[in-house]
Amino acid sequence: MEKRILFYIIFLCFIASNIFAANSLEDKLKNIQKQKDQRQKTVIDDSLRKEIYYFLTKNENVSVKDFKNYRIAIFASDIVIEDLDKKYGSIVKDYQVKIKNEKDKKVYRIALKIRTKRFYRDFYACKGDDEQEVKEGWGKVDAVRSTISELLKKNKSLENSDEAIKLYEQILEECKYHSATNWLLTAYRVRGEKDDKFRKKFNELMLRMLNEDQVDYDYLYYPVEKLNTGFVINYLLFFTNVNSLKDKLILSKEQVKFIAEDMLTKHQEMFNFRNRYYSPEDGSVNEYGRRDGVQALVNVSIWLREYKLDELNDRLIDRFFTDEEILKVVKYDDQFKDFRDYLK
Repeated sequence: MEKRILFYIIFLCFIASNIFAANSLEDKLKNIQKQKDQRQKTVIDDSLRKEIYYFLTKNENVSVKDFKNYRIAIFASDIVIEDLDKKYGSIVKDYQVKIKNEKDKKVYRIALKIRTKRFYRDFYACKGDDEQEVKEGWGKVDAVRSTISELLKKNKSLENSDEAIKLYEQILEECKYHSATNWLLTAYRVRGEKDDKFRKKFNELMLRMLNEDQVDYDYLYYPVEKLNTGFVINYLLFFTNVNSLKDKLILSKEQVKFIAEDMLTKHQEMFNFRNRYYSPEDGSVNEYGRRDGVQALVNVSIWLREYKLDELNDRLIDRFFTDEEILKVVKYDDQFKDFRDYLK
């Protein structure tokens, strides 16, 4: 028994050390990216170079669904290629000739392999690591996109038409992680204002994306503060315009329970008012976005109380309505007066 406990402790320590190492490397890579963004001179010392080489070699076949390590691998690959090109005067086409050191050459090849996946990222998520299936899927989708492009060239007003929607739905049949999801959410939402059939389609697609962690494919490949604006707008409208019709409950009890639990766990970052959607880099504040964010939280709280999901509602309030930035909006915007009274 004692041996088993000791083994378990050693195992946990091993995992913790790996996680710490990855975070440490990610922080170093982000610092380099910040230096580049500020047009400062970047220096990669031997220690960091060795760390990057080890990470890339270990993660040569990293899955795009392993979004944390994949994101680090992309950052690392870009830096390695730029560093070695500068060192050897090479480019992608001639690196095998110009790079003389075999270890450098191997890491360059791995970095290229990882970076190439970025172009087909959605399809690797859909098809797995079979390169032929990935490229075939991409080809089919590209053909559909060309058809859509021709359709809209002839008549821009067909953007949210049945014909355009069916074409975009064909794309999702081939690859459900394709960015066509964002276009369809918008089309379903616009059409759903007059036709409940499309409101239902909007809800089904949004709930599927949340349930399958598809939101990861919208923003978690990049620094979290750079959320996909199109998705965030549709996400917040999911809780407000689409499913908030006076006192009428549209979402079922199970659906409300699911989205509340999801907000408290996997996708709580969507309500972090310190990220770039709500607080742009220029120092301004997205007041409308913040109001929509608070309205979404308020609506979910109301739905939870309607369905007598009180314990979940208490958790939602404890998590979000103790945040200073969220409370500022509640305090100073009169549209939340009733909710202010409820919080008292």
